[in-house]
Amino acid sequence: MGFEQYMRQGNNGEIQVACANLPNKGFIDAIKVKDICKLKFLTKQEKENIAPGSPDVMLKHITGEIEYISRSDISKKYTD
Repeated sequence: MGFEQYMRQGNNGEIQVACANLPNKGFIDAIKVKDICKLKFLTKQEKENIAPGSPDVMLKHITGEIEYISRSDISKKYTD
């Protein structure tokens, strides 16, 4: 089974994985111990589109999941 059956690169450069087509040999028993993500502080213009008091930091996890958190949560949960 080649990569083309379950992985492809989108126009934006991100890799897309069709989970239903993954081979069984693609898995191992593991425990997640690190959460790798990029963070971005929303700009003033981006903040205008959210409710006052809402979290203003965008986290993009290595899995592609996007989450919004507060600045105080960054110092409590994440380190460099």
